[in-house]
Amino acid sequence: MNGLRKNASAPAAVQSIANALTKKWSKLLASSAPLFVVGFFFFFGFFGGNSACSGPARALALNGLGSFCHRLRPACFAAASTPVLIRPDPEFNPAVALKSAIGDKPRDKTVELFVNAFSIGIQNADQKLLLWKARQIEEAMFKEYNGFSEKYKSQFRTLLSNLKNVDNLKLRTEILGGDIAAKSVATFTSQDLMSESAKFAAKKAEAEFNHWASTAKSTEAVTDEFKCGKCGQRKCTYYQKQTRSADEPMTTFVTCQNCGNKWKFC
Repeated sequence: MNGLRKNASAPAAVQSIANALTKKWSKLLASSAPLFVVGFFFFFGFFGGNSACSGPARALALNGLGSFCHRLRPACFAAASTPVLIRPDPEFNPAVALKSAIGDKPRDKTVELFVNAFSIGIQNADQKLLLWKARQIEEAMFKEYNGFSEKYKSQFRTLLSNLKNVDNLKLRTEILGGDIAAKSVATFTSQDLMSESAKFAAKKAEAEFNHWASTAKSTEAVTDEFKCGKCGQRKCTYYQKQTRSADEPMTTFVTCQNCGNKWKFC
């Protein structure tokens, strides 16, 4: 927007509009108006009633406003991510002393990273509660995977990446609140740890796959040409179907016969 105001080659009408927009925009932001209200006001109010803003001038001004909105968008979304209050696990006793460290550096680092992940998006995060839960998960992992093994490390990476996901606030609050036993989290799979948005996307993809599978007329064939990305096996069945326009490539639907994983490609 400032570029439009200071652009000497821009029409005078555009510069005038840019100046007015900037002033009104600042006033609306100062009043903490939601971004969609601000956009609605400028597009339908200012441009709708200003006959001077038409043709190339209108297009140039709208482009400038769109760029300005895009730069402000991250701040708007960050403000919406307000930390939440949680109900601590009823079994948690803050009076019980906890050691600050296990004494094993790799395991202590695991606990530390779990604590940091648990605190994301939690307003009343009691550090002793976070440490208690992190210790329970780490100890269960250490026992389940026979010490600091490769399986331990792999499971740690899976857990940490999902616990740190900003969209996975529900998972963190349920673990800290005792709705999900911390010890059971140690053996959770990626599917168990999915955020609600990821689960929705997965269900949508599965529904789409099943839709095309149910309407397919071609016979499935067994092949070793495709490698399953989940289990690494090559025993698969597949069929092809025209899911788009006739001049587009057919869609290939593949099902792994070893683990049941499904995928498609064009």
